[in-house]
Amino acid sequence: PKIEADLLPDFDVFVAGFPCQPFSSMGKMLGFEDTRGTLFFDIARILKAKRPKGFLLENVMGLLQHDKGKTFTTMLKLLSMATNQQIPLVPYIDSLGYHVFWQTLDSSDFGVPQCRKRVYMVGFDGQVNFNFPQGRRTSLRIRDILEDGVKRGYSLSKSQTRVFQAGTNPKAQSGILVAMKSVRYDSEEIVSVDGFAPTLKAEGENCPPRISPQMRFLTPRECARLQGFPDTFKLNKSEAQAYRQLGNAVTVPTVKAIMDEMEKCLTG
Repeated sequence: PKIEADLLPDFDVFVAGFPCQPFSSMGKMLGFEDTRGTLFFDIARILKAKRPKGFLLENVMGLLQHDKGKTFTTMLKLLSMATNQQIPLVPYIDSLGYHVFWQTLDSSDFGVPQCRKRVYMVGFDGQVNFNFPQGRRTSLRIRDILEDGVKRGYSLSKSQTRVFQAGTNPKAQSGILVAMKSVRYDSEEIVSVDGFAPTLKAEGENCPPRISPQMRFLTPRECARLQGFPDTFKLNKSEAQAYRQLGNAVTVPTVKAIMDEMEKCLTG
């Protein structure tokens, strides 16, 4: 159902994400032709009605290239009076007039062993000197977020294990993945615990990720740790829903780092 902006309480900062499937290489890349893609305009509608001091939006990197960059430019024109990027931009006549900053950030630079690149858009109702946090590549690896005593229900099937242990890929030795990056085995992606996890997905192939040499799936709690959620965070009792929600979530430390920089501009 459509959210009526007038029924929302006043707020200073609007944080939102909109469905990434219309812009993701994992989807059909239909953009605004996908009903889910049009939810961006609901965000713009709420921003116009409530006029918060700032906003933070997140989406997949595919948004930048969708329709040869036209989709992202349309969004910037609707949101912006000016941007921090060198893009020829003439705002629409009904532009919201925010000063918009945008940048791609990787979660692995913000304390979690997950390679998750996302584009973040930050806007202010007025000109400010905003800088995105730089971050620093974490020293943590997948093995650092693993649970103890994981039950057998997460183990890979015997056929998947045989494919891996047969050493059908030259990067495998004695059933142990020696490469830091993920490697495919007959359409299965198995990742070394000595490396970073791939981007968590909400559904589809390799959801959740598979790890070696344990030869099992990551548990929901381990996926939550990859997204920076504390162990006190309550997960959905349905594992399928938990995996889906965590794949759709933002990485907590990344967003916190951005919000800390936004706070400096809003309270300074």
